Amino acid sequence: MRPSAVSTSASAIPADTAPMPPEPDDAIPTNALMTPTTVPSRPTNGALATIGATAPFVGLLGTAVGVITAFQGIAATGAGGLGAVSGGISEALVETALGLVVAIPAVWMYNYFTGRLEYFNVEMDNSSSELVDYFIKKTA
Repeated sequence: MRPSAVSTSASAIPADTAPMPPEPDDAIPTNALMTPTTVPSRPTNGALATIGATAPFVGLLGTAVGVITAFQGIAATGAGGLGAVSGGISEALVETALGLVVAIPAVWMYNYFTGRLEYFNVEMDNSSSELVDYFIKKTA
């Protein structure tokens, strides 16, 4: 009986030769290690973003109210003198300043916390990648 080509080529491989280990990508499926989770990315920054975005408009509203008051002063006196408009202009400037006093720190805090959360996110990604690599090397 003549040996087949398959049996001849299979016998040419020494028996003590171990098979090649699988590549790390093939060893453990990624979806078995990581399950998708949904975590709110910015749980505390929503309020700060809203305050920072709307406070200038509150200041603008105060400016409009102050200008209206100034025009009412002009209408009441019948003249456009300094005494007639100064109260309204003062009110407009105070409201504008208050809007900015609220908006600027809110935007600063928003940017600070967003940066901290982004840093934390990157650190968590790096740590999880290192942990996955460790387990892949441990099982190989």
